[in-house]
Amino acid sequence: MNQIPVTTKEEFIKEAERLFSILKEGTREDIKMAKKHIEKLYPDNRKYSKKSGEFIMGIIRDFDQIKDIEHKSAVISGMSFPLLYSLDDYFNELAEFTLKNMENVDGRIREAMRKTASWLRIRNENQFKKAYENFIDRLENLMKKHAPEIKPFYIGNISPSVYKSLVLFWHGMVHGTSRDYEHREYLMDSSNENHIPFLGNNDSDEKEVDYDEVMENIWADKKDGNKEDGAKWLKCLDEMVTKRFSEELARLKFTKEESENIMTTLRVYGQGAGPGILDDIIPKGKMRGSILDLMNANNLVRGVEAFANHRIIKNSHGLVSHILVEALIEKEYSRSGKPDDIASFIKLIYQSHESVDTFMDWYEKKGKERFLWIIKIHKKYSGSKEHDEEYIEKLEKEESERKSNRFFGRSVAHHALDWYIQSDPAGFNRTGDPRKVTAYILKMVQDYNYEMTKGKIYMTYDNKDLSKFGGWKGTSNLGMTEYKITKPILEMVGDPDFLLIDPSKKSSKDFMKFL
Repeated sequence: MNQIPVTTKEEFIKEAERLFSILKEGTREDIKMAKKHIEKLYPDNRKYSKKSGEFIMGIIRDFDQIKDIEHKSAVISGMSFPLLYSLDDYFNELAEFTLKNMENVDGRIREAMRKTASWLRIRNENQFKKAYENFIDRLENLMKKHAPEIKPFYIGNISPSVYKSLVLFWHGMVHGTSRDYEHREYLMDSSNENHIPFLGNNDSDEKEVDYDEVMENIWADKKDGNKEDGAKWLKCLDEMVTKRFSEELARLKFTKEESENIMTTLRVYGQGAGPGILDDIIPKGKMRGSILDLMNANNLVRGVEAFANHRIIKNSHGLVSHILVEALIEKEYSRSGKPDDIASFIKLIYQSHESVDTFMDWYEKKGKERFLWIIKIHKKYSGSKEHDEEYIEKLEKEESERKSNRFFGRSVAHHALDWYIQSDPAGFNRTGDPRKVTAYILKMVQDYNYEMTKGKIYMTYDNKDLSKFGGWKGTSNLGMTEYKITKPILEMVGDPDFLLIDPSKKSSKDFMKFL
């Protein structure tokens, strides 16, 4: 299916009508292509997109006439860019449509609506602020209406439901706002029964696919050889993450016995034990003077999450891991299918993490060599000894900051890679080359940290370094990073602050505006 070029508003509307008619009635393959064309049509024709609000209002008016849930979900998913370009003229109507579908009994409708309506948040400003606050008030009233009698502290402990979808949506709508910060303070009073469940790092999506069923059936139809290869690479991943987590706990002044107890608890209880463990060990780190800032606290959280993600889980058919199950659930949920060769998929996960370390080891070595060379040159040609000492002290301070960025940047890259595997497992699998995956991930980490801190954090590797590592002749492939990597990660990540090397340097810029 080819996209038809447009040169007038009438042609634009005609092409939009054609694409949405496919979403209403087409096959899965045609729907997939139509969505891609819509994602290109609207940004490429902004002068027509901004004047096409009445068209999308027509889609909304006729929405109930669409024949089944699958096509209704497809239409809502396809409305992402049309909704964005219609916000100025139709905010209230779009908000009404959103709230109506967030109450739908079918989780596919709710999830499609939640992702599409994320654009509503950019109107939390200026003349729309009052309308946006009213929208959030109505959302909170719906949450009260659908709330269970007993609410858990974390949303991850609630089964798929209207209430869970509403809470996930609420967190996406208020993240980073004063309302969010007030609620976080409010949540700390665990005796308060009227709180909104807190969003854990793995709670950013509601899936209508059963986790236990996917986990149990991963190896059910696979040959023993594939199963054995998969087990080998899962063990490699487990060993890699265990070593990294052990080193981090030792750096933060935890004893070997304390570290073993932490890891044993996580092995048994997995992600569910994470919040409790952090509540216990972060205060200990503060007392020992090893966790006195967000950089170290966030690094510990990333370590806990990585260990829980990659720890080996046994089922009746073979070995699995949490991140493998999450990736396969996402593939099933997005209907992109299970990989034919699961062992190769696991191998790619391992080798991609290994490649991150390979690049960062080279980057660390290059940084040290550059610093020593600058010191050597300065000492050779400097004049005043007093000036020499002052200048070297300045250089050492700058190098200390760069070294810190390299250290925490490595952790952020591993964290971003895990989110990429979970958010777009099909895209990850298609890339196929661990070094290319690493180049994309490190480009995303560099760009995101630079933009979100207004240049206060800058990783000094360049596009040539990444392209050479990825095996590309030029740097043009890295231009796809925003679409291939950044977008899926930011749409799923539980808390984007964990993608920052130093959250204390974050500007007021919102991650949704970055996206």
